Amino acid sequence: MATSSETPTVSLREAAELLAGDALFLDVREQGEWDLGHVPEALHIPLGVLEDRVTDELPDREREVVVYCAHGRRSLAALATLRALGYERSRHLSDGFEEWEKSGFPVVVPSTLEPDQRRRYSRHLLIPELGEAGQRRLLESSVLLIGAGGLGSPASLYLAAAGVGTLGIVALTRDEPTTALDPPPLFLDLGVRDDAQARDVRRASLLYADGRLDDARKIFERYGSPEAKIGAAFAAWPDTMPALEALPQSNSAVRLHEGIVLATTGAERAARTELEAAARLQPDTPYAVRADDFLHPKFAPGLPLFVPSEPFPAALAHRSPSNQLALLAHLRTKPARLHYGSALQRVGMPLSARRIFDDAVKLAPDDPETLTAAAVARFDKDEPAAAFSRLGPLTRRFPRAQTVRFHLGLLLVWIGDAEGAKRQLRQVRALGPETRLGREAKRFLDRL
Repeated sequence: MATSSETPTVSLREAAELLAGDALFLDVREQGEWDLGHVPEALHIPLGVLEDRVTDELPDREREVVVYCAHGRRSLAALATLRALGYERSRHLSDGFEEWEKSGFPVVVPSTLEPDQRRRYSRHLLIPELGEAGQRRLLESSVLLIGAGGLGSPASLYLAAAGVGTLGIVALTRDEPTTALDPPPLFLDLGVRDDAQARDVRRASLLYADGRLDDARKIFERYGSPEAKIGAAFAAWPDTMPALEALPQSNSAVRLHEGIVLATTGAERAARTELEAAARLQPDTPYAVRADDFLHPKFAPGLPLFVPSEPFPAALAHRSPSNQLALLAHLRTKPARLHYGSALQRVGMPLSARRIFDDAVKLAPDDPETLTAAAVARFDKDEPAAAFSRLGPLTRRFPRAQTVRFHLGLLLVWIGDAEGAKRQLRQVRALGPETRLGREAKRFLDRL
């Protein structure tokens, strides 16, 4: 995975010193976040419109700029855009605004509480760690409380008194208590395989998920593949870990499932070590992608998938998935390369997909679609700027290319910037509502 060792960053203390000088602070959060508090005299341009507005609102490209968001993810993407636009003295606040505020550095908070709210929560507002901004967040928050009896009843009173805006309660009606030692989830991925063993392992996985562990174990134990052995180990729950530790530790599937077991038993630090190993050892596997999901719970699961503007060839419709991949692998046209790379993404092989998209760029180096595919394939949850730094400049180079706007919106979905994604997807619709990407954009907009 990418590292951020060379990313121009600024610490909280350095940022505070820069605030006293001539540096400009650029806030790329959404309007609702800005309204809850921001760095004094900061310039506010949400990430989704940064590309379109920053050159007008910040014409001096020699100005020292500190860009920030809530936690440092969106500001990384913004930093890549600024650097691509020529703002060479730009850096990002890696700790984000929330840590800035918690550390007691200057914050401007609009006074937006109603008078009766200020009276009701007057004691809360005196708490430095909460303040008015925190109380506003509480009022806008939603909490789902699982369990109305026992500790649930007083907990609901405490939450309501604290000012939680929306409080939902689910009453558990099971006679038996839930336990953290229930069998953990099993994530076996056989890809496009359709042989007898693959079909049996999939069937055993369904039995396991249905709680029929003994029936699942009998099927898993017929086979000696890593997936089958992992399944058998899980079906022996809770005596799972010794069997997993006996399997090859260079296998990402094994390390992923060891991490899942450790997390289930509460050993979070050890679980993280195993998940990091799963992501690192075999990065071109669906198990590495799944491990990355657990390591980055604030991102959308999986990786953003490139969507070709042309549908897959009709000739593939009646072939098996493995034959579809084999056919696409031997075709050397630009559309075929894009379809093949997209298919590899869908079976959890992100590095192989990137190589294929790079091949497509060689075939069509000035084509917005090949360049967009190569950019999307570089999305990394540790370093999302690797993709944004390639994709952002394409919006200026190809201002009417649906594929660029669509995939920029897609990446914004992945980092949690829903409003920015909506703006990009609406532009996709405006450029052509009945195209394949126009319809896909509508599907995303309906869900957002």
